[in-house]
Order: sequence, then structure tokens, then C-alpha cells
Amino acid sequence: MMQNLVGIIMFSCLALWGATELYNTLKVSRKALLCKTWPKANGLIVSSDIVTINIPSRHGSGVMYEPKINYSYSINAKKFSGNQIRFE
Repeated sequence: MMQNLVGIIMFSCLALWGATELYNTLKVSRKALLCKTWPKANGLIVSSDIVTINIPSRHGSGVMYEPKINYSYSINAKKFSGNQIRFE
């Protein structure tokens, strides 16, 4: 009886995690499809860099690299700037 309950709880947790991951994937995919309809504009990369992030772990340390980009562009004579390079 207890094993069945543990199995049901584990399955429920796994199903919830899977549903959450599927939702997040579909949300990002929808944004990616919608961006195809955005107006196109020429832009200028104002600055770019790669930041090194040291990640400690039980097995030593690891390194992760993260791009940092600032850009500007204009649409219909209105200037914009940003630094986002992926959907969040």
C-alpha cells in the first residue's frame, strides 16, 4: 500500500514537472513564431563582451560564458536600444 502511494506521488511530481516544461517550451516557441512578423530594421551593436562566470560544484568548479550585447536601432525615426538577445 505504501509503495503504491510513493509511486503515485513520484508519478504526479514527474507529470507536473513535464507539463511545466512543455508549457515553457510552447511559450518560447510561440514568441519565436510571432517575431517573424515584427518589422525589420538595421541596427548597430554598441558594445559586446563575453562574461566568464565561475560555477562551484561538488566535483570542482566549472566555467560558463555569457554574452553581453548592447544595441541600438530606429524604426520610423524613433530610436530604440536594448540588450536582450533571447526570449525570457
